[in-house]
Amino acid sequence: MVLQRSKSPHFFKCLKALHHIISRSNEMVFPCIEPSTGGELCFVSSTHGDLRIQCNIFGNLTMDHNWKGWEVWRFVRSDRGDGSLFISSWTHSQFYLSSHPEGHVTSYKNQDSWELWKVEKAGSGSENTVLIRSLEHDRLLQCQDGHLSTVESSGLSDKCLWNLETANLGNFFLHCNEKNKQIGCPQSVDETPFLTENRKEWEVWSLQKAEECNCFTIHSEA
Repeated sequence: MVLQRSKSPHFFKCLKALHHIISRSNEMVFPCIEPSTGGELCFVSSTHGDLRIQCNIFGNLTMDHNWKGWEVWRFVRSDRGDGSLFISSWTHSQFYLSSHPEGHVTSYKNQDSWELWKVEKAGSGSENTVLIRSLEHDRLLQCQDGHLSTVESSGLSDKCLWNLETANLGNFFLHCNEKNKQIGCPQSVDETPFLTENRKEWEVWSLQKAEECNCFTIHSEA
């Protein structure tokens, strides 16, 4: 593999640094490569404006123009057998999208009936355009004036249409079997990668085939 510097300040040339980690054979072995998925990872974008659902470190939900880790959501099927899903923040995985009976949408650290959703194919828009319905309250998720809420099915409009766009193509964790930890990306190009138990944004790496040779480049997605 070839490790290559990217032009972004958060991407860095890490051949020497990774070699330093890997070469300490008395401490660890070469990391395994694992897909960074556990359920489908998606950006959830409103078709009513270029906005995506964002969850911050405190679990507060907003609509934002970014395409980063805070805007990535994991869709995991429940064990009910009815096609229902839990939708959790990828970066802050303890928070689940939650629907209230009066229409408020928040995040909670629960996996209960208010956190169950169904994704349905919309009758209009692109092939990725869907409706997201609260299973408990039979209300549709919508983005109205830049804010999340739910509305009764009779209130269906373009504000209830969402595009789900994959967020995990080519992304992997570099996992050390001996230490049971992942390689993380530091903020500075002058610092070396580190081992951590986290499986968050800073631990996700992208592998891309280099056109000029039969090898790959590895860069951080943070």
